[in-house]
Amino acid sequence: MKKLLFFSLLLAGIMSFSASLAQPPMGPPEGPPDGPPGRRIADRMALFIERKMRLSERERVEFTPLFIRYEKEYRDILRSNRQDRLVLQQQLIDLQLRYRKEFGPVVGNRRVMEIYDLQQYFIRTLRDLQQERRGGPGARRPF
Repeated sequence: MKKLLFFSLLLAGIMSFSASLAQPPMGPPEGPPDGPPGRRIADRMALFIERKMRLSERERVEFTPLFIRYEKEYRDILRSNRQDRLVLQQQLIDLQLRYRKEFGPVVGNRRVMEIYDLQQYFIRTLRDLQQERRGGPGARRPF
């Protein structure tokens, strides 16, 4: 009887300890939520592109609001054209051509394509991370 009680208490202790390890660490959040999730992602994408392109302070000040506006239009096109892939591609190309004229004076005409490449890299990386967290295909599995 004593052994059964001892083992049940030991098992309960181990289970509560492992449950406490599964909880996220307590602490302040990374920052205040300043808008809908799509907006925060667009802000982080803009910051990522600014850092990768090593934009100057003047370029950053002009680039960020312009990129946020571009990203919002990009998402709207994605949402409104889910059924017709060719129309989606055409409208995205038209959007990029239109914004090339606006990004050019800010970062230079030669560097505009780098913005679009970094945007696609950011999106692919974000998708891969989400897929890995969900344990989907291609997710790394320990041994």
